[in-house]
Amino acid sequence: MIAFLATLLCIHFMDPMVLKDSEPLSAEISKQWRDALMPDGIAVSTSGQQRIVLHPVRSLRVTAENEQLANGLTPECLTIGSLLGCINFDKAWTDFRNQTVPAGSYALRYALQPVTDDHADTAPSRHFALLVPMGTEPGTVPSQDVLFKQSMSVTSKHPAVLPVLEGRKNNGRGIQKLEANCWAVSLEIPAVAEQKQTILYLRLIIAGKSQAAQP
Repeated sequence: MIAFLATLLCIHFMDPMVLKDSEPLSAEISKQWRDALMPDGIAVSTSGQQRIVLHPVRSLRVTAENEQLANGLTPECLTIGSLLGCINFDKAWTDFRNQTVPAGSYALRYALQPVTDDHADTAPSRHFALLVPMGTEPGTVPSQDVLFKQSMSVTSKHPAVLPVLEGRKNNGRGIQKLEANCWAVSLEIPAVAEQKQTILYLRLIIAGKSQAAQP
């Protein structure tokens, strides 16, 4: 079903994406953020010689019942504003709405797409990672209103967004091409729920555009 929706809702991203070797954290990132992020990141390169580096958060606190823990966590267990990781673009990039994102490093924080007519059928999931400046402390969880304003400062328009899909245990960490030629990075994030250690598997669409995106 997700693959079908992705086919309908994504515009082709023609530049091939290639997973590169693991990438250490940049020395430019502050100690507070270095302590919050996995030291071993995922580096992805395009044939257009652009480079994206993603470092998931070291651990997430999630809300889940025992049945959810037994069946596997999904994005529904996340809290608005939760830190998912950090992403770095060595050159200007475009988000899922085809908005320009300047080169640099951004925090990835979880958000839910509002249920409104103008958001209907615009993405394969209501779950998103919003790109926000890394000025605040990683442990500070913003409210939804503050989160949206922080992300809007990246584009000066709509929040900068990358869709989040449910992951799969056997995907591992890597890059996956979806049917509509969108590209998703598979993530394995350690999580704590009900004082139990577990893993949250996610896929983050880093390339591809919504058909509803404005040119």
